Amino acid sequence: MYNGYLLAVGRPKMIDSRHINLLAYYFVFGYSYETKRKYSYCYGTDMQYISVLDTEMKKRGLLEDPEGNFKTRRLCRDIENMRRLFMLEGSRDMNAIVSLFYRVEDEEPIDDAMPVK
Repeated sequence: MYNGYLLAVGRPKMIDSRHINLLAYYFVFGYSYETKRKYSYCYGTDMQYISVLDTEMKKRGLLEDPEGNFKTRRLCRDIENMRRLFMLEGSRDMNAIVSLFYRVEDEEPIDDAMPVK
């Protein structure tokens, strides 16, 4: 998670330092109320602040609401697939290296019809 954070620093609408630890908890333990309670206990934050972080991460695409409300919220498909690969099905010795890469949309589409000089 840390490596992905370094790649995103300075880019608008990417992950912030205040999100990285909570996202790491979701990555390791899964997105659940129990995970939020663990995070709250370990970092001394209240549940309302975690809800604020969740909303911010949803706006940035790290979490999603498949049925349109917060009760069905979960990790986005890409992060859930990485979690499944590295945490649930992957390395049995629990020594996994995870790097996050972000897709950046081009501001100007490339016109393939233009000849290159």
